[in-house]
Amino acid sequence: MSVKKVLVLAIFTVFAVLSLTDCTPMITEEQKIMLQELRRKEKSLGDEISKINSENIRLDSEIKSAQSVADDCNKKRKFIEDKLKTWPNVWPDYTPEP
Repeated sequence: MSVKKVLVLAIFTVFAVLSLTDCTPMITEEQKIMLQELRRKEKSLGDEISKINSENIRLDSEIKSAQSVADDCNKKRKFIEDKLKTWPNVWPDYTPEP
């Protein structure tokens, strides 16, 4: 065989292989549906995460408010307990009239 024939045969073979095998991968319809479903789930989970984060912020605010009320209550309770310990001389600078 001549070099020219071998070269033509090689080029034809390369062209045939490239055109028959199609180098670009194609997504199947099933894969497309699965991808769409996964994207819907991703969006749904993202929405749930946002909702839970806002709920956490709201609950943290409520906890801080309740903690503030509890701290105030504890401060008043301690004041009263201290005064009860010194009863009846709760206010030493006060002298009742006889």
